[in-house]
This record gives sequence, C-alpha cells and structure tokens, in this order.
Amino acid sequence: MYTEDELLPVSALQHIVFCERQWGLIHLEQVWAENVLTVQGQIMHERVHEAEQEFRGDVVVARGVALRSLRLGLAGKADVVEFIKLARGGPQGGIIIEGRPGRWMPVPVEYKLGKPKLDRSDEVQLCAQALCLEEMLGVKIERGEIYYGRPRRRSVVLLDDSLREATEAAAYRLHELMRAGQTPEAVYRKACRSCSLYGFLHRDRPGRPSLALDIMEELRPVIADRLALTLVNRKQITPKGFKKTETGAVMMDERTRKEVLEAYQNRKRDEVLHPFINEKVKIGLLPHIQALLLARHLRGDIDDYPPYRWK
Repeated sequence: MYTEDELLPVSALQHIVFCERQWGLIHLEQVWAENVLTVQGQIMHERVHEAEQEFRGDVVVARGVALRSLRLGLAGKADVVEFIKLARGGPQGGIIIEGRPGRWMPVPVEYKLGKPKLDRSDEVQLCAQALCLEEMLGVKIERGEIYYGRPRRRSVVLLDDSLREATEAAAYRLHELMRAGQTPEAVYRKACRSCSLYGFLHRDRPGRPSLALDIMEELRPVIADRLALTLVNRKQITPKGFKKTETGAVMMDERTRKEVLEAYQNRKRDEVLHPFINEKVKIGLLPHIQALLLARHLRGDIDDYPPYRWK
C-alpha cells in the first residue's frame, strides 16, 4: 500500500506505456511544449468536464470524477464515468446511488483526440481508472470505453486479466522510474515525429527538429564558416570544383566533395578553449557539450544557458 504523499498521476501511465522518455521529460524534468495536437486535446477535455453530472434515462453521467488507489499508488481524475442501471433479475453487482432506485454499474469513459493507437497506452490508462473505481466503490467493473475524435466513435475495452496485469505492471514501473529520478534514454520511433517534445523553440509545425538547428547556429562560425573560408583562401576549393545541373542547382564534384569532407574531419580534431568549462576540447565535441549544458539548464542545475562564444 502507498501513502497519500506517494500517489502519482493516473494519466502518467499513458506516457509510461507510450514512451518512457516522454514521461521523464514531462514528469521529472517538467519540460512541456505545445503543438496543435496537444492544444486540441486540452480543448476536448475541457469541454468534456464542463458539466459535472447529467441524467439520461437509465444512465447517470458524472464528469471529472476524482480517482484514487492506495494499492497501485495512483490518483487523478476520470473524464467521464457513466453509471448504467442494471436490469432487475440480471447479474448482481453495481452500486447504490442515493435517491435513485436499483443498482448501477460504473463504466469509465476516456476521451482521446486522435485515433486508436497500435500500443495499449490508452487502454492501460482506462483500465487504471477502472481499478481505482473498483477500490473506491467495492465493485467489479467488466468494461470501459474510449471515445476517439477520429473517427468520432467509442471503442469498448474489455478489462480482462491481460489488460489488468499490464496496467499493474505499468503502475509498478511508474513508481520505479520515479524513485530512480532519471529520464530514460531516447528510443527513436516513427511516432516521435508527432511528439510536441521532439523539437522545440522556433519551429512552425510539429516535429521540426529546431533544437538541433538552434544549437548548430551558435557553432556555425567556428565549425562551418571558418572551415569554408580557409578552404577558399588556400585554394583547396575553386569554382572549377562545382557544376551546374539542368535544374539550376549547383553541386560539388567528387574531388571537391572529398576535399571538404577530409578538411572537416581534420577540423573536428582541432582543440579550442571552452570559455564556460575553461578546458581545451576538440571542436567535434562542441555540439555534445552544448547539448549537455542546455540539459543542465532545463533541469535547473545552472541558472542560464551559456552559449559558446568563439574568440
């Protein structure tokens, strides 16, 4: 059993199953970036939570239901819980709602902006909500539902033993990673392109790798510009080493390309004094060092990000 102070967000399970690194960036490092998908998802959830309760015949709809499980160490809020009236003479179960005759079976309903995923991250989050409700209400819940904005319909999710085991394993992993306190390493997948954390700063569309370009911009004078000027001044590259294609593009010939690549590899081995760490480092390591310094700033280890200034 967990204590109240040890409870972690139910919503974090979806991040854990989908991508452990995404979970670490959001919940450990407090890094977040919006894109059109995240904003649309927030708007959908706000609309779902607008009304607290409504009645539809034999269905009572409760919105924004508080959840808690001391067994799994989870707490949070369900988008919607529908309490469906059980038929007389049917299977026993459900709960009693004050002021309403009969017994009522809770069915959690989760709202998602996109379409069903290939993994079970959405189903695990829904199952975790059901497990919280079971612990709180003392009732066995057989199913839940997920509403997907595309294709605008619900999917029924059976809460079988396999899904329950996967959910409990995800909850255990969640607490394990939280205790470790370290963001997992990145594992590239196709889904990374649509992640709002894939790149950030001045991108104008989701998934643009702007952060790498921003770091390279401050290193361009020392790595790229100086190398190009040196090759031109030494006449290692000349106009004869370029050719114009039928489409108007200008391309290097093979000899010039080889000359540039060899010079670049040699340039990376040159050493410069890094002004922040006050040590001599190879130029080829500058992008890695600056990325580490930026990560330290984002984690709060240093107050400001120290850009590399070449003298």
